[in-house]
Amino acid sequence: MTLLPLIFAILLGAVLATTCETARHFTRLENFAATYDQYFPPMELSSDGVLSVKGELKAPVRVPMFGAESWWIRPGATKPETVNAEGVIGLITDKSVVQFYGPLGFARHAITELAAPPYGFIKLPEKGQAKPINGQAIGAWLDNKLPLVVIGAGVVAVMQGMGEALWAGLMMFMICPVIMLAAAARVGGGSGGGRTLIMPRRAAYRMAAGILVPLVMVGALLRALGHPIAETLTPQGALFFWFIAALVLAVWTGLMAKRMYGPQKANG
Repeated sequence: MTLLPLIFAILLGAVLATTCETARHFTRLENFAATYDQYFPPMELSSDGVLSVKGELKAPVRVPMFGAESWWIRPGATKPETVNAEGVIGLITDKSVVQFYGPLGFARHAITELAAPPYGFIKLPEKGQAKPINGQAIGAWLDNKLPLVVIGAGVVAVMQGMGEALWAGLMMFMICPVIMLAAAARVGGGSGGGRTLIMPRRAAYRMAAGILVPLVMVGALLRALGHPIAETLTPQGALFFWFIAALVLAVWTGLMAKRMYGPQKANG
């Protein structure tokens, strides 16, 4: 029963953060579709899976993704090796879709490959015809993919909840001894006095679970508001930040437990 608040916080935080992040990202894509025709020329997708621009494209089309990341759309002879702009995670050329994986390189797929099962991300026009790609077409594609986005958000929420649960279990294991040491009271007098652990381990684990509840909720709220610690301090810095926060709360909790339940000094 003592773990129920922590479990509830993990589930609620995962759903809250994922829902807000997905809604924010989908809204950005809808705004991109609504303003596409103001900044970029129309394109066409042929039945052979060839994307072409009907006009002059002075700069790559940047499709916003999560955070500062984006996809580039630049039909023509653009080579993935020449794309070195910060935050670009993918490139769509005239015939290919390329996804970047940082130091691991990139993966290239033909547009026709992504239109066929098991992918089916796009639908090619009938043989000999062409499909216009403009703001209206992008908006209609987004509306058609909304159920898939909702399912994807649910999967992400489950995975995030599992990750948070693993993190919480590890943190409880690490800060429980800190709580017990901070709550230890000195007994006896003179040189023979020592420290004794006044708190059962089970009670320390309960306190550790209680400490993690506000940390989990604060992290979820920051993500829901669009200001996750990982973007400010890098993922490694975020792990260190949450560890230090849990450690400080563990020491404070142990000292408070010692003050309330430890041996009291005699008066007079």
